[in-house]
Amino acid sequence: MSAFFPPVSAAFRDFTNRHAIGLSILSALLLCSVAADAQEADFVFRNGSVYTVTTEKPWAEAVAVSHGEIIYVGSDSEVRRHVGRRTQVIDLNHGMLLPGFIDSHTHLHGAEALLDVPLTLRGRPPQEVLASVRRYVEGHPGQKLVQGRGFIVESFLPDGPDKKMLDPIIPDRPAVFTSVDAHFMWVNSRALELAGIDTNTPDPEPGVSWFQRYPGSREPTGYVIEGAAMNMVRQALEMKGYAFESRERYLEGLKLGLPMLAAAGITTVFDAGAPEAIAYPALHELESQGQLPVRVMGSLFWRADDGDPIAHFRALQRQYHSDLVAARMIKVALDGSDNNHTAYMLDPYADDPSTHGTRLYDDAQFSDIVHRADAAKIDLHVHIVGDAAIRQALDAFAAVAAENDARDRRNTLVHVNFVHPDDIVRFRQIGVIWSSTPSWSMMTPRNVTIEHAMGGARFAQRIHRFQTPVDKGVMMNFGSDFATLQPGSVYKPLDHIEIGRTRQALGDPNFPIQPDVYERGKIADLIASYTINGAYMLRMEDKIGSIAVGKRADLVVLGQNLFDVSPYAIHSVPVMLTMMDGKVTHRAEAAAR
Repeated sequence: MSAFFPPVSAAFRDFTNRHAIGLSILSALLLCSVAADAQEADFVFRNGSVYTVTTEKPWAEAVAVSHGEIIYVGSDSEVRRHVGRRTQVIDLNHGMLLPGFIDSHTHLHGAEALLDVPLTLRGRPPQEVLASVRRYVEGHPGQKLVQGRGFIVESFLPDGPDKKMLDPIIPDRPAVFTSVDAHFMWVNSRALELAGIDTNTPDPEPGVSWFQRYPGSREPTGYVIEGAAMNMVRQALEMKGYAFESRERYLEGLKLGLPMLAAAGITTVFDAGAPEAIAYPALHELESQGQLPVRVMGSLFWRADDGDPIAHFRALQRQYHSDLVAARMIKVALDGSDNNHTAYMLDPYADDPSTHGTRLYDDAQFSDIVHRADAAKIDLHVHIVGDAAIRQALDAFAAVAAENDARDRRNTLVHVNFVHPDDIVRFRQIGVIWSSTPSWSMMTPRNVTIEHAMGGARFAQRIHRFQTPVDKGVMMNFGSDFATLQPGSVYKPLDHIEIGRTRQALGDPNFPIQPDVYERGKIADLIASYTINGAYMLRMEDKIGSIAVGKRADLVVLGQNLFDVSPYAIHSVPVMLTMMDGKVTHRAEAAAR
């Protein structure tokens, strides 16, 4: 794979000397030749705090890299043995060197949102959203399908967004907007008409996924809840020639989005449920062209009506198994979301005692999924939000482990928004990985809505537990869960680490702290969750996730030591350089330019 940036220039040396990294191609700064018994390095990192994320040797001063592999970890004085005439010596200037960040739960198809930035609606009140839509539509009179992303449901409460808001602006062509969390859709009357959705259309999964109706009527309002109903709209429109996605569009989005991830210090992602017929070929094409700056481990998203997933997944594994693109797990969703009463809860919702939420599989159905995957030695990655769904999954995994031969199982429950205290230690006992998203652990309008739905006591006791599970020995990793890479999305690991540390908004010590304050994570644990623990989930801990001799050179250079800066300044620590497989995928000079 070729490098992503040209050879180092004098301008870059001047820039980096001013901004925490000094780079010299001339080995005379250290030695003129490699020691006789040492291997010449392509890169040497020195004069900084190297946090290896290993128990044997957590700290070092210097690292040497050759042919994409780490060949030395140790002191500044000893690393000189690896410096030759072609070695690029990077002066960390008292900054920090970490393993490359691993995002353990992403949705790369969301990179397509970069193509719709003019209709990025996140964080705006309804009147501003509609003004943006009007400006966009007036500027794009020939666009067949108007797409937008990022609206926040809480901005449209209590009844959600309405088609009547869009119809005066877009009366003659379909308009489809997706919420920031990708769980909701907002469409105009023309979209409903073309999709054939009207008063006679049954909800695909009542109580789980449905079309919002006007009170006392069966007429759809244009507010669409959850996947099955959203897919009905998409599929019906696609059958009539309104394309939502294509391989070309997916590729274009990746070419814009993947460098953003590299610039944030990310070297590996787990893509949790991409459209495999489009995603894998596109990623393979980028890999073959040397244009893949991030390692992508993928999945097969399986639904109950998809039949037996084992053969399909095995076919994906056989076709995609390189170091940079590979199929790793089967993704399953066990419940819905906590802000629309579809998360499956042990106790009724506080604001609607008639419901516990909804589980997508009963015990027998989910147990069958777990047993089939276990027999095939395939790891599962399970979307799970409510405490009842978590208990259901843990029970199933415990049963299969007791019934079948002992082996190295690495099943993951992802999101884990609400967990009963009694179930926390069971993750360790059963050997199930806990994956969460730190940026969700602050009192956003969404979480205020969820607190009302759950009740204050339950919310405070069970929401987004980070430190307690780690204290109990649970294997925890972090993922951004970005469904879009639009401006304002929290996809940056340093943002997540800061919010995980403070449980407050970025850089704001006066922002309300999301309870429980004890769940503020420790820096070492937060870093581990974004590095070695993600590698463990992917069964790649022998290759990536820590800085050790023999591992792949996936590294990130930060301008400051995260252990030394204020918790409220972590997000502002600059990512100076990112390296994946020994190739530089991001330099601060390029980002600045």
